[in-house]
Amino acid sequence: MWRKKIGLVLCGGAARAISHIGVLEVLEDLVVEISAVTGTSMGAIIGASYCSGISVKEMKDYVNSLDWKSFLLFSDITITKMDIVNGKNVEKVLYDFFGDKTFNSCNKKFRCVAVDIVSRKKVVIDSGKLKDAVRASISIPGFFSLFVLMI
Repeated sequence: MWRKKIGLVLCGGAARAISHIGVLEVLEDLVVEISAVTGTSMGAIIGASYCSGISVKEMKDYVNSLDWKSFLLFSDITITKMDIVNGKNVEKVLYDFFGDKTFNSCNKKFRCVAVDIVSRKKVVIDSGKLKDAVRASISIPGFFSLFVLMI
């Protein structure tokens, strides 16, 4: 007897990403086992967190602990010739979440989607360090400092 596998696709946007946590919570309550997750931008953060073993409760606790008046926790606002946001806090938060975890260390299959700004094509990242892949997925040229990912 074969078992159906369920994949979850998580989109970008901060508010949507936070709602993804609620969806994961409901799926867990219904004992729906997720086999694989793909995410982009904030959806990549939630997906990588979930697949790397960060519990839904830990994600909820983190979101509830945020000071929403200064939600730009993920960024250092600086105006430079190249970017508006420095990104050092982004790097720190991603390291705090994922450390040196890789795709191979995930409990569930995870894929991260980014864009190659030179070719303007979608890139599906499935190897390497989670923090680097997620950083590539959340980068917005001209806003977040450009991050080069060697694939």
